Amino acid sequence: TGWPTFLGLYSSMVHISQADIVTVFATDDANQALVMPFYVQGLHSSSYYLPTASVAVGQSPRQAAQDELIKLTGYTAPRLQNLGRILVEIDKRVATTYLFFAEQANKASAMGTAATTKTFLDERAAAKPKFIAIPAIRNLLEEDAFPVEIHRIAITRALQTFDQTPDPQHA
Repeated sequence: TGWPTFLGLYSSMVHISQADIVTVFATDDANQALVMPFYVQGLHSSSYYLPTASVAVGQSPRQAAQDELIKLTGYTAPRLQNLGRILVEIDKRVATTYLFFAEQANKASAMGTAATTKTFLDERAAAKPKFIAIPAIRNLLEEDAFPVEIHRIAITRALQTFDQTPDPQHA
């Protein structure tokens, strides 16, 4: 098995059917990144993904990013920074993906988490959101633990912003 199978599953998992897509990289007050573990049966290593969804008709990319963060993880973030957009090919069509960096994520409610994830995946693959320290995220990027290219791009851009932020906690 390989990543093409995973990418096909991922595309159907997030129900990407609109032209515009959002991807969110979030951190909490302790400067840990919020990611979703993804276990592919038959592969020995785990991988991770970021909240990603289509932008609904009449919805702004920013609102779609906020909604997806809450829906998938149960977290919300008071600061949502636009990291730009990129064009990607999904299922033989070009889509615009808006990348967002959500800072200071905190638990919004009991919604989201594994219950929402189970609507996309079977129970064995469902997982709760996980906070991982920024240095470990950098290592996971190097180890290709984020198989979706738009996620790697979002993380790289967010970490560049994170590194430039004058905050003593960002050491």
